[in-house]
Amino acid sequence: MTHVLVTGAGRDTGRKLALAFAARGAHVLATSRTRAAAEETVAVIQAAGGQATPAVLDLANPRSIEELPVDRLDILVNSGARYLVGDPTAADITDTIAGVAPARSCSPSACCRCSEPRPSRTSST
Repeated sequence: MTHVLVTGAGRDTGRKLALAFAARGAHVLATSRTRAAAEETVAVIQAAGGQATPAVLDLANPRSIEELPVDRLDILVNSGARYLVGDPTAADITDTIAGVAPARSCSPSACCRCSEPRPSRTSST
């Protein structure tokens, strides 16, 4: 089974991508900045007979990335971004690009590092 991590899976394009991978038999780690949004996506996937796990992820927060429950990662889909509501101004768009671009440029590689084998947390006596 293919294991896919989808950032921004709580809505819009990220959710559609998570649903598409699950429909093709992948296990999806559906991430969103809020647990409720991730769980909603997982509920839709599971109702259709797919397999998915919800997780909270803030791409701008390195600790959030480090705490991802990743045991195996075959495909990483980076669909997370700041969401603009209403009719954004040019300044809103510039601020969004300035705020998201640094996070997105390093976060995919950080998410991949999360899937690397980690030392055992058990202590030897």
